Amino acid sequence: MAQTQRVQRIADLLQRELALILQQELRESFVGLLTVTDVDVSPDLSNAKIYVSYLPIDVEKMTAANGNSIIELLQEKARFIRHLLTQRLELRTVPQCRFIYDDSTQKAGHIDTLNEIRHFNSR
Repeated sequence: MAQTQRVQRIADLLQRELALILQQELRESFVGLLTVTDVDVSPDLSNAKIYVSYLPIDVEKMTAANGNSIIELLQEKARFIRHLLTQRLELRTVPQCRFIYDDSTQKAGHIDTLNEIRHFNSR
């Protein structure tokens, strides 16, 4: 479904502010690189799905459980994050935030690895 320009602008604004909040206010809560990859806002602006990816400092120890624990942490702090968004944004209402783990970067890395193996084996 196509989003209106207003909904898309609000989604972009939320993505920028959430990235800043995660970087400045919640930095001590996790060790690694946490990225807001996308934000989907409902047409009535009441809900937002925030897609995040996480890359721990020690990539060797990266598992799906890491992503799930980050999502749990963010869900626990969702009210605080919404409060910070309310203070920073000039919106009548700030959407309820629901965090979703985006594993597309992990999948892309896996595909790259498979391509390298295939290329190596074809020699």
